[in-house]
Amino acid sequence: MKNNSERRQFLRASLEQFVSECSGGVVKIARVIDIGEGGLRYRLPAGPSVPEGGVVTLEFCLPGRENPIRARARVKTRRKGNCTTETSVSFLAIGGREAAEIRSWVVERKRAEIFEYLRRQHLACA
Repeated sequence: MKNNSERRQFLRASLEQFVSECSGGVVKIARVIDIGEGGLRYRLPAGPSVPEGGVVTLEFCLPGRENPIRARARVKTRRKGNCTTETSVSFLAIGGREAAEIRSWVVERKRAEIFEYLRRQHLACA
């Protein structure tokens, strides 16, 4: 049964990669936490930022892929900490090829995580 608080429509995977966030001519560099076909979550240095509901343009590369992905996204949440701000966004405009690349990368990553988990379970029982 699906948890009512779970709103994700797409599979997500952890990702440690840089992303640039651009809004109003200001570019900030952030660190991605996780990604899915519908959006991503990243951490920015603390400071002024686009509010929830605002629109940003993001640019990033997936590991092992050559071409950068550029997408417009809406800020869903901003959680401010002492030194950083954690941001979740939903993609508004992303090309079909880019969405397919993200989907493929996430599935590959999740498959690798499952196999690693199974390998560790097998070794623990040996």
